[in-house]
Amino acid sequence: DRLKIVTPDLLEHGVPNLATPRGQAQIEQHLNGVELLVLDPLSALFRGDIAENESESWNSAQEFMLRLRRGGVTCVLMHHSGKEGRQRGTSKREDVLDLVVALRHPRNYSATEGARFEVHFEKARAAFGKDVEPFEAQLTNRSGGGHAWTVRDLVAQTYAETVRLSQEGLTQPEIAKELGKNKSTISRHLKTAREKGDLP
Repeated sequence: DRLKIVTPDLLEHGVPNLATPRGQAQIEQHLNGVELLVLDPLSALFRGDIAENESESWNSAQEFMLRLRRGGVTCVLMHHSGKEGRQRGTSKREDVLDLVVALRHPRNYSATEGARFEVHFEKARAAFGKDVEPFEAQLTNRSGGGHAWTVRDLVAQTYAETVRLSQEGLTQPEIAKELGKNKSTISRHLKTAREKGDLP
């Protein structure tokens, strides 16, 4: 009873176009008492009037989300990434967002592993430090039945791999390429490793 789903599969005319005031009003009339609204996917719900790469065309959608916030409704937008791993379209979408989280497959990911991904915080207004460090999560089967999430610290994992590859003779640029990380990240890990005595 606490979950409401609006899906085009059950609607004669499909879901409203949230790029228009009419479509926004159609959704808002169902939000009485609602605290969380999940919009998935963004590109299918904000369509027609919004050009994906034009920031000015996002203004109406931005006002809609600000109106929801003022009304006490938390809004979660699900969006697809482009070929380079960044979100598709204008970055103006992020202007009013408090938190932007990107989910990415690890470099050695295999489809047989199912739900395994890295979590990266690309924007965080009210969080910092350890709270926004990247991590890896994987949904695994329990031996006695059911499922459980396994979480790994990506910073510690990258540090350990950096030390191992450096000991094998790889240079900083080679390690960065091997791990798919920025050279500056690898440089920090190498410096820390030398300070801690993990590397000569």
